Amino acid sequence: MTQSATPPSVTSGPRASGGVTMKDVARRAGVSVSTASRALAGNPRIGKDTRARVEQAARELNYVVNGLAQSMMGVGTKTLAFVTTAFLAEPFAHIAQGVDQVAKQHNAMLLMNATRNDPQAARTAISTLARQRTTGVLLVGSRSMDEACLERFTHYRDTLAAVHATLVLCGSPRMPGLDGVPSVSYDQRRGAYLATSALLDAGHRRIAFLGYEERTTAHERFLGFQDAMREHGRMTDVDDPLVVRSANVINDLDPTIRTLLTHDDDRRPTALVCVTDFAAYRVYRIARSLGLRLPDDLSVTGFDDLSTDDTVTPPLSSVSVPYERIGDYAARLALRLPVDQDEHPVFPVTFIPRESITAPRDSFSSRH
Repeated sequence: MTQSATPPSVTSGPRASGGVTMKDVARRAGVSVSTASRALAGNPRIGKDTRARVEQAARELNYVVNGLAQSMMGVGTKTLAFVTTAFLAEPFAHIAQGVDQVAKQHNAMLLMNATRNDPQAARTAISTLARQRTTGVLLVGSRSMDEACLERFTHYRDTLAAVHATLVLCGSPRMPGLDGVPSVSYDQRRGAYLATSALLDAGHRRIAFLGYEERTTAHERFLGFQDAMREHGRMTDVDDPLVVRSANVINDLDPTIRTLLTHDDDRRPTALVCVTDFAAYRVYRIARSLGLRLPDDLSVTGFDDLSTDDTVTPPLSSVSVPYERIGDYAARLALRLPVDQDEHPVFPVTFIPRESITAPRDSFSSRH
């Protein structure tokens, strides 16, 4: 007879080890178990001397407080969770810096999780964080715009609300259908509009948009590109040959850029609006490998303005975003701290023109 395998038990965290209990701490400190428990939980009714004696006993015995139990009682260290698809881009580090500063100021611990574009991994992460009684979850970065995404985010909101935790969208705009979920975003559309306008003002007319996707970040930035082009009488949409689809990763960007830049001279763009600085620097690399001179043969703009590499030439014209401030504000919303705006702020951005833009090389480009 074959025995069936016993399914693994589901626990809410690691098991206690070492054998030291609250009873041992209470005995060492000469107090009751309930007094020791309240002292380690920071109960203000416990006197200073008693708390110090209990804490000293806990240190001597290497007793580890059950943080999950404290969280379920509403005491102890708060946690903020930073959940994104992948830690690939520099903006995430700057947002995390802003979140972490606020967390440290308010006795909270920052947790990090990358879901790698896997909806099931995201669902598991949110469920685990809810079981661990997190204080708030920041969903950071771009998101898709379909009904399936709305359903997932509604589930996240409800799961967290059941344990009185806050969900905040960080770095993406307010989500239709989830207006009650706070969002902290920045004016991506305006930023791309300013970058495109700078190229148009320099005389460029054959301008490509690199990095279009059906996600909030690329979509908002494309709308800004479209606004500027239409303002100058250049009608464009997502099916235009100069609107180039690509994810913001090397394996997608490099072949796409190479194809775009190897068109005949009368079809090749004289300027590129890149969805990120990362995409712009891939353009630099491939353009030079093809013998193109920057900016004489090709003007380029980026978005993020985070790189501090002074060796990159020409210096990249880019859109500067207050990412740390965005992280700071999102953390305050998650911790339910006072804020100076509402629950859906949109931070302004600034376009920084540099030497990566010049007039098109020939008069044909400016006329057509």
